[in-house]
Formats: sequence, C-alpha cells, structure tokens
Amino acid sequence: MVSSSPQDGNVVNLALGTSPRGNLAQSAPSGTCPRVPIWRTSGITPRKIGAIPRPGYHGAVEHDGWLIILDCDGVLIDSEYLAARVELEELAGLGCFIEMEEYLASTLGHTDEDRIWADWAARFGQTLPEGFGDRIRARVAAVFQAELRVIPGVERALEQIYHPKCVASGSRLDRLERNLRLTGLMRHFEGRYFSATQVPRGKPHPDLFLFAAEQLGVRPERCIVVEDSPSGVQAARAAGMHLLTFVGGTHITPGLLDALRRAGSDFTFSSMHDLPALVASLTG
Repeated sequence: MVSSSPQDGNVVNLALGTSPRGNLAQSAPSGTCPRVPIWRTSGITPRKIGAIPRPGYHGAVEHDGWLIILDCDGVLIDSEYLAARVELEELAGLGCFIEMEEYLASTLGHTDEDRIWADWAARFGQTLPEGFGDRIRARVAAVFQAELRVIPGVERALEQIYHPKCVASGSRLDRLERNLRLTGLMRHFEGRYFSATQVPRGKPHPDLFLFAAEQLGVRPERCIVVEDSPSGVQAARAAGMHLLTFVGGTHITPGLLDALRRAGSDFTFSSMHDLPALVASLTG
C-alpha cells in the first residue's frame, strides 16, 4: 500500500520533497549536465576508487538512463528482525537487556557491528568476551540458512523494472554475497552489488550510493534509492538522489517510522507490488 496518492498522473512527495515530474523538470537536459565525480562531494579520490575491489564487476557503462539502487537487508530480504533477535539474545547473555525497537534504531544501516555491540555492552558496564562477534555472525548465518525469506513481491517487482539495478548495502561484503545467493536474488544483481566496506564512510554518508552510481556510469540525479533505514535515508538525501522508503519489513515499528521521517523521508510504501509503478512515476 502506498502512503501518498497519485494526483494528475503523478505520485507526490516521492523524491526530494516534490512530485517526481516536477523534480525532473528542474534537472538539466540529458547531455548538458556534466557528471560530477564522487570524489568532489564525498572525499573519495580517484586513487582510492581505483584501489577499491569490485567483486564480479565487469566495467562501468556510461549512459543517460536511470539506475535503481536498492538496500538489501529489510528491502530485498526480510533479515533485520532475524539478525536483531540473535544479537539481542547474545547481548542478554552478558546482562545487557535491550528493547528490540531501541536496538534497531541504533543499528539499521550501519556497518561497524562490532563497535555497536561494544558500545551497548559498555552502557551496561560490560566488555565483550573474545570471539563474541564471530559467535554472533555464525549464529546469524545459521538462522538465515533456516529462516531467511525474500520480501514478498520483490522477485516480481525486479522483473517488472527494466532499468539497471544494483544493491548498495551496509552489510559486510561476504554476508551480502551469501544472502543474495541464499535467496536466489544474485541473478538480478550479478556484478552489481556494493558494500559499505568498499568506501571510506558508510551510511549516513553518501559515499556508498555515489560509488555505486559512479561505477555504473549514472549521474546521481538519475538514481532512485530504495531504503528502509534512517541512515540510508540520510545517505540518499546527501547524495542528491531520488528516494523511495520501504516500510514493509517485519522489523518496522511506529518508532522506526518516526525516525525515518526525522531523517528526511517524506514518503513511504509498504508493498513491493507498488515499486514498479513508483519507479515508473519517477522515470516516465
């Protein structure tokens, strides 16, 4: 279900606070707006880009089309609640009892999970025992193997969107690859998936989204980001990209909806069946 209604053929408040067609009308015509290298806006230098590994990537293609950039956890796969459940169980074993909503608000979209766990432990006067992070990651991987599911409607939505698509995730690269293969989604993104571990700064900084756009030869204003986390919303805004905020995962709570609005999301949708039409309203 979409939270804003189409008016005069447009869906309002989809991106950058305006109707998509109104926003596009303000963009420079194709061919007249020079690409802005991401190192001018994010602090990434050409040398750093060249040094960053791009697993499975076969070369950027310069074009004037659109790029759909999707987060993975909570957008493509319903993983956020599963992972948080395991992590909270492990932290509770140390005497750190944390509410799910509060925990998710502090972790969604962030990459440095070991630091996050250490910070939570410190709040309760605890330190993490040796091997704590590895134990959690092994347990999460086992739970994913048994319980991980694709967000309902994602496969059909991806098949109906004919623009180039990629994944830009805060997950570690090995976890991202494993989850895409486990769920069968890799066929949609082979050679077009990026991790925050490949850039100097993760979300809420724009580096990851700008990096993905640069690698695939698309200007930021021609990118549509699909996100579910406050840090991802902030990153998309900072990158100057269009934004669609998905709130159909099992981890979404009223508190998280408020956090998304505070982060800059003025439009949400809760069914992946709506995604192709939303993309078309921005690109058509």
